[in-house]
Amino acid sequence: MNDAGIEFSNQTVAVLFGSGGLLSGVVAAYFAKAKNKQPSMEDCRRNHDENKREHEVLDMRVKALELAKAASDEMNRGIRRELRAMNGKLNRLLGLPQDAEEDA
Repeated sequence: MNDAGIEFSNQTVAVLFGSGGLLSGVVAAYFAKAKNKQPSMEDCRRNHDENKREHEVLDMRVKALELAKAASDEMNRGIRRELRAMNGKLNRLLGLPQDAEEDA
């Protein structure tokens, strides 16, 4: 077999990938081991505690992002108010008509 510059004999390919090959045996053993493994009560408790900590950290990060967004939104509203006020003052100084939003 010659593929991508790597040469293997047909026997080597059969040993590695065949039905009784080394690689298929290793993969089959891995899946058999993973399939039959049952976690102990201690493993379950440890996983539960770890998940709980991860959720708490994630919850704190989400709350921090929400607070930062709320602060940013409030700052943006303040900037827009100031810009409308400055625009109104400039319009008055230049004798231009006032915006309808500013009168309200």
